Amino acid sequence: MPKRKPKALKRISTGLPLLDKLLGGGLVLGSTTLLHSDLGAGKTTLLLQTVMHDGSALYASGEMRTDALHLYCERLSVSVAPDTLIGVDEGGGDVKKMCAFAEKLKVQKVVVDSLPTAWLDDVRGDAGSPQMIKVVANYLTEWALQKKICVVVVGHRNRDGAPPESVLQLVDAVLEMGRYNDNEDPLGIAYDRNGELREGMRNLRVIGCIKSRYCESDVEELFVLDADKGFAPYVSKLAKLP
Repeated sequence: MPKRKPKALKRISTGLPLLDKLLGGGLVLGSTTLLHSDLGAGKTTLLLQTVMHDGSALYASGEMRTDALHLYCERLSVSVAPDTLIGVDEGGGDVKKMCAFAEKLKVQKVVVDSLPTAWLDDVRGDAGSPQMIKVVANYLTEWALQKKICVVVVGHRNRDGAPPESVLQLVDAVLEMGRYNDNEDPLGIAYDRNGELREGMRNLRVIGCIKSRYCESDVEELFVLDADKGFAPYVSKLAKLP
């Protein structure tokens, strides 16, 4: 019997081609992706800029108020419908409420910001506890697959610099973001000929795909973070420098 060809994965662009490249062509419908980094690295900026760029997404935050999320979007020039941002003041950490609202809106993508602040009301334990984080991650992974929705969950590094092992096993893809290490300077771009740190080096971010069920992993790309414009691919200007 002839072999059946595997079905092509249905992907959705993030609107940032270099990020799509890391993901193998975009977010896969029905998948769950973990984005983790140190606090303050720019996760919220990246996700508001990318996942929310086409209007078919819901952003639920257990950390920021709804009005703060709207101000964030205004600063980044991201247009969103009023009901697609749910802050902590509107129960943004309530997972079942968020899922029900996403189904009502019929969105294709959902951001859960963040795993440590998300909770299920029928599970014992506090938000952020290892047990709650594992149960929430499992619930979202199964829900995403069942509803064919792209879910992106935000995580923070633990003491070892990695996300919880239980979460790594559940999600389909893991993106890791960090500041460019100008001390080690692996690309040789941080310092000029006089040994002075070049302008803008503190704004460089390295985003790597460290796990994926759908594409190559252990790959990294370099981005520039602008507070008002968001993320853009890093373009070397070394050839033009004296």
